[in-house]
Amino acid sequence: MEPAADLVAQLGALNDIVVPLPVAWWPPAPGWYALAALAAVLAAWGAVRRVRRWRCDAYRRSALRDLALIRARLADPARRAPALADLAELVRRSALQGAPRERVAALSGEAWLAFLDAGVGGDAFRAGAGRLLAVAPYRPPAAIAQLDAAELQTLCALVARWLRSHRRLRAAPAHPA
Repeated sequence: MEPAADLVAQLGALNDIVVPLPVAWWPPAPGWYALAALAAVLAAWGAVRRVRRWRCDAYRRSALRDLALIRARLADPARRAPALADLAELVRRSALQGAPRERVAALSGEAWLAFLDAGVGGDAFRAGAGRLLAVAPYRPPAAIAQLDAAELQTLCALVARWLRSHRRLRAAPAHPA
């Protein structure tokens, strides 16, 4: 027998390769169950955090709605004095919602403006239009009616920025005496 014919005979005696069945995708390996459980826990934790944040920020949303109403009243010179007093009250109420009462309630003047500046960074309340919050409620209504409308709009924009950006502060833990 010739070597080439012998090779052909041997090749003819070979069987086809048996391909195994594909691996089923179900049931998954135990690691996938652990990964799914971890994903579910993280999703639940994220949802709880988001709901808590949304509830905690309810005062911000309410204050921003009130600010829009006050901004409209500030455009009318005859209604500026009470609107400016309402604006100062709105900022104070919002600060009391976002920070411990012991820290905010007693603040006035420069300390109050510095607290507000800490919420937005910079010195827009102490040196800019924000200064009106500390001084305008004590001016006579005739002087408030003469205020520049652009300055009042700048003040409203600054207050809106503060409302959106200030961080909520937690109360300090009580120390036993």
